[in-house]
Amino acid sequence: MEQYGHVRNISRSLGYDRLLPLQEKAFRMPELYDPSKNIFVTGNTSSGKTLIPLLHYILEREKNPAYKMLFLVPYRALAAQKKLEIEELLRKKFSELNVCVSTGELRDDDRDVRTGLADVAIVIYEKAYHFACCIPDFLKRYHTVVYDEFALSEDEQRGVACDLMLLQGMSSSCRLF
Repeated sequence: MEQYGHVRNISRSLGYDRLLPLQEKAFRMPELYDPSKNIFVTGNTSSGKTLIPLLHYILEREKNPAYKMLFLVPYRALAAQKKLEIEELLRKKFSELNVCVSTGELRDDDRDVRTGLADVAIVIYEKAYHFACCIPDFLKRYHTVVYDEFALSEDEQRGVACDLMLLQGMSSSCRLF
């Protein structure tokens, strides 16, 4: 499988000597390379779930420099953590990268997130839901949407926003992780 070999080369160039078992399994699945398929990755904490969509993003951005990713998270603190993690990893491959964060409190990047000028937008669930309700083609501005910590969709307070975002994502042209 040629693409798997390319993923291994990318991961090595980023300092990963080997992929974790969950990552191995994901990158050996032909569905991962099929843009018409959505991918659902479940695993324990520290099983390497986050690296899967990030390596996929690198693969796609190498083919299309305009490739965009929307990374949804449940909390402001996690948004800040993911921004650092994503910037550190992706900037090793792409020096010019617009990574934006949008939460209830962090609004400086909202324009770039709303308009799709962000290469990678990290947004809390409720804010993304707000954007999707107010901007009909919001999700279409991103090629891939990653739902981090999706288990929170079972939360009675926050689950509705997750569910509705998922439905909108499934009806748009973006790919879901």
